[in-house]
Amino acid sequence: VEENDISHDLDEVDFPTKFRGYDPFEVDGMLERARREILDLRSRARTADDRAQSAEEQLDVELTAARQAHGEANAVLATAKEEADREVTDARAEAERLVAASETEIREAIESGRNQLLGELAELESRRDKTRSSIELAELQMAAHRDRLLSAIEDLRSLIGGLTVVSLPTTLEMPAGPDSKPSTFGGDDPGESSTTGVGPVGVVHHIEPLLPVVETGNSGDPGDTIAELPRLTEETGDDTVVFETFFSEEGGDRSGTGGP
Repeated sequence: VEENDISHDLDEVDFPTKFRGYDPFEVDGMLERARREILDLRSRARTADDRAQSAEEQLDVELTAARQAHGEANAVLATAKEEADREVTDARAEAERLVAASETEIREAIESGRNQLLGELAELESRRDKTRSSIELAELQMAAHRDRLLSAIEDLRSLIGGLTVVSLPTTLEMPAGPDSKPSTFGGDDPGESSTTGVGPVGVVHHIEPLLPVVETGNSGDPGDTIAELPRLTEETGDDTVVFETFFSEEGGDRSGTGGP
């Protein structure tokens, strides 16, 4: 039905007049009222349609915005999820790297400490061996000195037992010079012979030397110096008295006996 059909008909209707019918003025008034009501209703309907269309358009806009916001939210959530996953992956990788670095550092520290302990142990063992060698060397030196002293004591005993006393003339002829005067050893009596009195002299003809003794140098290594004990000699007339000393070069006194 077109919007002006009924209203146009109501406006243009012309009823024929008959006797004993409705009052035409009342009928016309009623029709006019109906026409105005219909026009008003149609106007409201158009307004409602416009509002509904505007609401639909607004709803479409809002739905589009909501859909866009939903898409953006989904994109943001996806980005956040990807970022979180990446952060978790990076943190896990960093933690694994730190753990590996810590394990490597710990292993290196343990290995370094082990090597240091092994080095110190080797040094201590070397010092122990050197100390042991020094002790053994000192024991050998002490044994050598002891043997040397015992041998020297035996040689001294043999020396004492092998001394020989030689009787010499009680007087020795002294050559007289042209101006020499007779003299005596005991007094000034000119009647005595011009000789000088000399008492008996004891001479040791010979003493066997001691065996060589191993001496140590500054390094403490035996074999640095091999030397015989020094000899002391003293001339007595035509005989030579030879003595061996057993004193060490560091602290012993060098002494000998000989002569009258």
